[in-house]
Amino acid sequence: MIDKDDNGTGAYGRRAFLRYVGSAATAGSLAALAGCGDKYGAEVIADTYKPTAPPTPAPAYTATDTDYLNFLLQIQYLTTGFFWRSAFGGSINPSLVTGTGATGGVSGGAQVQFSDELFLQGLREVALAEAERVVQLRALIGTGVTAQPAIAIGGGTGSPFDAIASRDAFPSSTPFDPYASLESYLLGASGLSFLGTSTARGIAFRLTNAANRDAVLGLLGGKAHHDTFFRIALWRAGLAKSTLYDTEDKMVLARNRLNGGDGTGGVANYENGVGNADGSNIVVLDVRNSNSGALLGRSPDLALNIAYASKTAVASGGFFPNGVNGTIKYSNAAN
Repeated sequence: MIDKDDNGTGAYGRRAFLRYVGSAATAGSLAALAGCGDKYGAEVIADTYKPTAPPTPAPAYTATDTDYLNFLLQIQYLTTGFFWRSAFGGSINPSLVTGTGATGGVSGGAQVQFSDELFLQGLREVALAEAERVVQLRALIGTGVTAQPAIAIGGGTGSPFDAIASRDAFPSSTPFDPYASLESYLLGASGLSFLGTSTARGIAFRLTNAANRDAVLGLLGGKAHHDTFFRIALWRAGLAKSTLYDTEDKMVLARNRLNGGDGTGGVANYENGVGNADGSNIVVLDVRNSNSGALLGRSPDLALNIAYASKTAVASGGFFPNGVNGTIKYSNAAN
C-alpha cells in the first residue's frame, strides 16, 4: 500500500521528486502520466535482442568500486525504465541518464491498465523507488558516472522478454508478452526485479570501500522488499489459476539455463519459483549453499547472461541491444 502524506515523504506523496524524475517531454505532470497509456510494442525492437559475440577471448579487466557501482547503475537503468513506463508511461527525466558512454533511450513497453488498483498503487511505489535508486547511485559514483545505454523492454515476438522466456511455457506460436495481462506482467516483473536484486547482492561483497558497501546494502534491502511484493502477488494469483505455478517454474528454469543450470531444477540452478497452492516460497535463496538462508546473488557476468539473453560470452543483446556502458561489458562464457 502507498501512503499519501502532507509532507511529501510517502511514496505516493513525493510530488517534488516525481516532477524531478518524470520527463517533461513524456510526462509533464502527474495528470499527464496517469493518462498516458501508449504502447511501445515489439514491432519497434524486433530482432534487436540477438547477442553480439565479443572478441575471443573477452578482454580481461580489473574492476574498481566505481566500475562495480557503474555496472549496478546500468542494471538499475533497466529496471527503472521498465517499472517507470509500466506505472506512468514515458521515461524518467533526461538529466538522470547522462554520463560517459553512448546515451540511449528506452524502447518498447507500455503503461499497464489493470483493474487491480491496489496492485497499481504498489507498482507506482516501486517505480518511484527505482528512480530514487538511480539518483542515489549517480550521487554515490560522482563525476565518473556512466550514461544510460539503449534499453529494450518490449514484449511479444522479437522481444527480450520473449528471448528469456520458457519455450515450454511460451512456444514461438504464442510469444511471451508481459504487458498482455496481470498474470503475464507478474511473471515478467518478478524475474526482472530479481535480476536487479541479485546483481546488487553480487556487487555488494565485491566493494572494498565500507561506505560504498553500506550504501549498496541499503539499496539491496529496498529492492528485496519489492521482490516480495511481486512474488506474493504472483503466488496469490496462482491460487486462482493453478497453472500459473507451472508456468512460473518453467520461466525460472529458463533463466537458470542462461546461468548454467540444467533446466530441470537439479544442477547448478539459481532461482526458485514462488511455490504452489500448498505453500509459498517467496524468498529467492541461494540454493547452491544449502540451508544458508541467504539471498541469491549474481556476479556481473552472470547478470549479463540474463540481460543479454545469452548463455555465452557476448557484448550485447536482449534488454541492452547495444551493450552496457562502463568497464564491465561481457556475459559469462562458461554456461
